[in-house]
Amino acid sequence: MGDNCHTRVKLYKLNSEGGWDDWGTGQVSVGLQDESPVIHVNGDAGQVLLNTRIVVDDIYKQQGDTIITWKDDDKNAELALSFQAIDGCRSTWELIQSAQKYQAQQAQDTGEALVPADQSISLPPPKLENLPALADMMEQLVMENKRSAAAEILRQSEYIGELLSIFSQVEDLEDWGTCVLIFKIINGMVGLVHPEIVLHLVSSPNYKRFFGVLEYDPALKKPPKHREFLAKAVFRQEIPIEDEAVRQRIQQNYRLQYLEHILPRVLDDPTINMLHKMIMMNNQTIITQLQISDTYTDNLLAGVGRLSGPLEKRLGCLELLLNLVKTADDSLQEEKPEFFRRLCAHKEFFPTLHKVLAQKVVSHQERTLCARMLFYLLRNVRQACRTFCIDSKHHPDPPTSSGDHSGQPRSLLTGIINLLTCEEDRGIQADAATSLNELFHGKDFFFEGAPSEHDPMVKREVKNETLTQQQNRDKEACLSILYERYMVWIVQPFSATCRPGTHNAMIHLTDFLSNCVLNHGYRAKYFILQNRLIDTVVQLCDRKEKTLQIASVRFLLACIQVKESAPFYHRYIAKNDLFRRMFACFFATSADDMLKASICNLIDVIGTLNCKVLVKYIAKQYGERLRACAYCKETFALILRKHAQNEDFEHNKDQFTKDDVGVKMSQDQLRYLENQREESYFDDDDSVPARPPAAAAFSSAAAAPSSHPQPSPATHFLDENPFKRRKI
Repeated sequence: MGDNCHTRVKLYKLNSEGGWDDWGTGQVSVGLQDESPVIHVNGDAGQVLLNTRIVVDDIYKQQGDTIITWKDDDKNAELALSFQAIDGCRSTWELIQSAQKYQAQQAQDTGEALVPADQSISLPPPKLENLPALADMMEQLVMENKRSAAAEILRQSEYIGELLSIFSQVEDLEDWGTCVLIFKIINGMVGLVHPEIVLHLVSSPNYKRFFGVLEYDPALKKPPKHREFLAKAVFRQEIPIEDEAVRQRIQQNYRLQYLEHILPRVLDDPTINMLHKMIMMNNQTIITQLQISDTYTDNLLAGVGRLSGPLEKRLGCLELLLNLVKTADDSLQEEKPEFFRRLCAHKEFFPTLHKVLAQKVVSHQERTLCARMLFYLLRNVRQACRTFCIDSKHHPDPPTSSGDHSGQPRSLLTGIINLLTCEEDRGIQADAATSLNELFHGKDFFFEGAPSEHDPMVKREVKNETLTQQQNRDKEACLSILYERYMVWIVQPFSATCRPGTHNAMIHLTDFLSNCVLNHGYRAKYFILQNRLIDTVVQLCDRKEKTLQIASVRFLLACIQVKESAPFYHRYIAKNDLFRRMFACFFATSADDMLKASICNLIDVIGTLNCKVLVKYIAKQYGERLRACAYCKETFALILRKHAQNEDFEHNKDQFTKDDVGVKMSQDQLRYLENQREESYFDDDDSVPARPPAAAAFSSAAAAPSSHPQPSPATHFLDENPFKRRKI
């Protein structure tokens, strides 16, 4: 291991007088080495200062930020490691804990226990004449669940090496029957669920003969060619790795992954779980060691951002960076937040991604790799990316026409948007859509320390009251930039002429707008209404694609369920008859059950929430057809019954409001009285508000031509934010 301040330590031993003796200075590493998880210290002069196994017992203690101590029974001594850097102590402590958890889980899965001396098992010597008896014994060991005893014997001998040597001899003699016997023995050894045996089998001296043995599986009609496949594998280093131990661990992990891939047919669940955990732990060690390297990350990002270099070299570096991010997302546990924090804190990380996506011509491979990397990254940490996007000096101007896709000079956020709106590949579009939703609709939006910041499975609603003043200012700045500079580009596919990829993009964009309605309050309301996006999205019901029709229904559902500005959306929908196209789809003979179910769910929500404006609108406009409809009769009966109850309450509300009547009004009735003033909306003669210049780019509808006149948006915003006159 190269000289690195993060892993540089002093090794101490407690003497008989209670003082600490200095045993030297060197580099520490933790992981699966040779036979078991160990703590290994190499001295500055290359000598081995310490090589001791990690045990499950609670003997390790962390003192302060830079010292780890423990009583080592193998050395019969009290040992201590004093680290030069706090980060090195923390990462080593986490690796020791992970190794202990791994060993504890392994023992739990296998039921491993110490075997008494009188029950010890002696295997016959690895001789040619003993192979039949050895095969029978290995089968019995597995059946009798004496795996730990056999594994201990194998670990202390050269048994495996001698057995593989016999295989080489009999294969040269074309003795296929003996090769099959050796396969059964080796397969039984793997089934003992002992990591030390597996590591010995896949070690550099043995792995070719080991995979050669696996080619003689008698259950396969056509023998596989494992050795031929592995011989073609090339260990390619886009960025040279100076640490030999890390290089060996990467090669070891490749063989373990290959083994996990080819053996599920003959292995039980505990063995497969063991292989998976070994791979995960190796990944964890590899990533940790690469990230704490002083130069590796710098060289990797420099290779990604070297636009003047060969495309193949740049793609190799970008793919390597993606693999590191993906592996960290899959493998790391306690270390995952720290990994992504350090990666995003690197001064060149986001500028490098920006540089790649800001090219005038971005290759398909680059787009694919960047989209996938952002997907994994933003699942784990979002705040750093938001901050970078806010601080960017290259925000785009509004498009000059519906066909303008330039967006130059391009920011990182523009690059993400273009991956969604200008891309034909559905996988890239899906990754870009997920990234946008994570950035602007996450539950931890500008709330550092929320559980979902590092664990996307943990959801927690964060209200503005829990944010600091600075976080509130940052959130407002982020939303301002989104709606002033980027939303026009995000919704551009609704106005552009149909091109490959537009159909799928509009599905993602409709869902993005739904999230905007649910999360962004008055900003989303003004932008959507001023640019007639409700009308445009509803016209997707006229398209033939079922997925677009259902996406349109989901958007209407968001407008109904939103807590803020709900009455405004309800009145706008009712006044402009925006359910017309939806019900036309519902009553059409070509409508399928999925579309009908989506519409019925929307109607059910309206009835359950008793949205009186919409209940009245549906009952008056479509009541007769709904009464005659046999599909979901109970749902339609509910909303018609709600309308009748509301009408009855309206006619008798004077009686309910008299003093001392003794009649307790329901919550629906109280809400009705509170909103009665808003019913005057339908008596007003509203004019169309002046649309901002940005709206000109997508004023036309995205759906097929329709003979219906375009409705006029309302201008009387009764529930406006105090800053409603601010230009959006």
